[in-house]
Amino acid sequence: TLLTQETVEVCNLPHLYDITTMLELLGCMGVQPIIDEKLNVEVNSSTIKHFNAPYELVKTMRASILVLGPLLARYGEAEVALPGGCAIGSRPVNLHINALEAMGAQIAVEDGYIKARTDGRLKGAHIFMDLV
Repeated sequence: TLLTQETVEVCNLPHLYDITTMLELLGCMGVQPIIDEKLNVEVNSSTIKHFNAPYELVKTMRASILVLGPLLARYGEAEVALPGGCAIGSRPVNLHINALEAMGAQIAVEDGYIKARTDGRLKGAHIFMDLV
């Protein structure tokens, strides 16, 4: 939903904490999702005003880091808090960082945040994931 200015509808979502967290995260960025009683959600990301994902939300859902790439691709900048620990073990974010750098992004990790910028568009790249 972050990559388009069009309204996206996702139907029959499960009632999960991670879905609520992602909708809150979109709300922090200026998006106002519309949710009906059947858990169908309409999202229009054309109203995004903020390109950051705060630690208060990222710490509760590691998948929050997945907004980094789309924000960077569409707006040329993104700032996402480093996720906290994980109950299933260590899951570093270096694969995300390395891939975005290979596509031309400038990335800095400062003050607990991944700060990413790009001049122009990201470029396609061959990405080798040596550790998953």
